[in-house]
Amino acid sequence: PLDQTHNLVVVASYKLPFDFILGAKIRYSTGPLNTPFIGAIYDANGNYYFPLFGAPFSRRLPDFFQLDVRLDKRFVFDRWMLAFYADVQNVTNRANVEAVTYNFDYTIERQIQGLPILPSLGVRIEW
Repeated sequence: PLDQTHNLVVVASYKLPFDFILGAKIRYSTGPLNTPFIGAIYDANGNYYFPLFGAPFSRRLPDFFQLDVRLDKRFVFDRWMLAFYADVQNVTNRANVEAVTYNFDYTIERQIQGLPILPSLGVRIEW
């Protein structure tokens, strides 16, 4: 149930002049296994739909791909360092499927997707 056939992470950074550092991270993995619902039975006494499961872990959710980019500017002093950074996660703005959910009677499947492109700015102090 926890099979993840392929999982590739590549991280690289390059130090530019004037204490700038440019970095990137690429992540790719095959989707997780999932047990689908193949229908439902309506229980009139409880007013409830009871799901009918397909073969356990018989399908795989879509593959996952993400590219993150980061730029740091460092100011190095004798006893401490100040760094400003701009970080953009999911630069390609790919809608990665993280889970699947169903409506009340299990007739409509909906994919739950991860975060869209997410930029952030920050400051880091080290001593």
